[in-house]
Amino acid sequence: MNSFRAVATAVCCVVVVLGGLPFSSDAQLDPSFYKKTCPQLHSIVHKLVWKASLSDPRIFASLVRLHFHDCFVLGCDASILLNNTATIVSEQQALPNNNSIRGLDVVNNIKTAVEKACPGIVSCADILALAAEASSALAFGPCWKVPLGRRDGLTANRTLANINLPAPFFTLDQLKKAFSDQGLDTTDLVALSGAHTFGRAHCSLFQDRLYNFNNTGKPDPTLDTTYLQTLSKICPNGGPGTNLANFDPTTPDKLDKNYYSNLKVKKGLLQSDQELFSTPGADTISIVNKFASSQDAFFESFKASMIKMGNIGVLTGKKGEIRKQFIGAQNFKMTCSVLRKMNRVLGVGHPLLVRSVSNSKLSLLPSIFQFQAYSSARRRLIADLAEAEGHHPDLHLVGWNNVTIEIWTHSVAPIPKGLKTTRPEREVLQGSDFTIFLLCYATLIPPEGPTTMSTSLCGIVVLQGKMNAE
Repeated sequence: MNSFRAVATAVCCVVVVLGGLPFSSDAQLDPSFYKKTCPQLHSIVHKLVWKASLSDPRIFASLVRLHFHDCFVLGCDASILLNNTATIVSEQQALPNNNSIRGLDVVNNIKTAVEKACPGIVSCADILALAAEASSALAFGPCWKVPLGRRDGLTANRTLANINLPAPFFTLDQLKKAFSDQGLDTTDLVALSGAHTFGRAHCSLFQDRLYNFNNTGKPDPTLDTTYLQTLSKICPNGGPGTNLANFDPTTPDKLDKNYYSNLKVKKGLLQSDQELFSTPGADTISIVNKFASSQDAFFESFKASMIKMGNIGVLTGKKGEIRKQFIGAQNFKMTCSVLRKMNRVLGVGHPLLVRSVSNSKLSLLPSIFQFQAYSSARRRLIADLAEAEGHHPDLHLVGWNNVTIEIWTHSVAPIPKGLKTTRPEREVLQGSDFTIFLLCYATLIPPEGPTTMSTSLCGIVVLQGKMNAE
């Protein structure tokens, strides 16, 4: 079934391409922009989005939302991907994004694969647009020719993110203004809101509708009573607000017209959803009715509005840049201050060999550190590193934003007879804003490596939350 779904999606997209869908009002963007410089781009994006969905069915909705949240702030320039640095205040901690946006790791995986195939060619902004289209198609929604040629912005704007991104409690007038400010009209508002036909929302985004709507002490009168009871079980009064509810209780992971059918029976999850149909005399009501009765009409408008949104404030030509890496690189900027503090605590006086999970050369950390790209060849990895670096420690950064750092020192010796792994001994060092666990243990070299070697490791693991450069 999964393979059939992927094949069907590919056929769908071929039909759309041949159909000659109008693609852009901006002649500088062109769906064939990478035809010669990165011909495998589309297949890479679709493959990795599909792979991510196998373990995370929410990812389709998350990637569409990520593109939306990027375009509404400074235009479609991938500013949402930038983490905090000494000069950048990240949009990721803006109220609409904090602990909410998802899919950054998937986009990073796509960028890594694209850089391997076509280094220095494809922008992060275009990857966001392509990932959103792939997500729509793979979720049984429409597919379209994505106008390409965007370049990446050099900064982010958290203040603007807090202002521009529509809130879940917005009235219809507020929604219209938010979209109008971006050059989008009422049809765009209703069509793009249809992205809430799949995905999930935290209870905190609509809990007031269940128990204390507009400080009345009562539920939202535009909420179906049966649906209210269902949501109350998911989101109990006084609960933490972290539970998740499906936007669409009927087909939660499929992009279809059910969102509009739900609005007609008072089953919109967010206040901003239900406003489209329950605001008396609103011009959005007829559009909701149209989309509820015709999925084709919804799909055509959704495609057009996604393309229109994807043209907001784009950087082209020589403006902006083509980022080489947009998440992994930012991680290393964020960890600079922590590394400095670790040096003070530990008295590390020799160079650190940095192994990056993003397979990229590092040029962002202070010059006192020694850099080397992560090697995919795992044979004799620990032994070779230890010998080549004179038993210097190496630093391994894992994940993004919430970063785990491991520093290992190595020694190589013959395997004692019968030795598998010894129980680690632990020592804890506490810093002002980080904790260091010193673990010493012995283990075998990986099976594909030499069978006559073992390594003893002293690993320092730094565990802390989001790290900001000084």
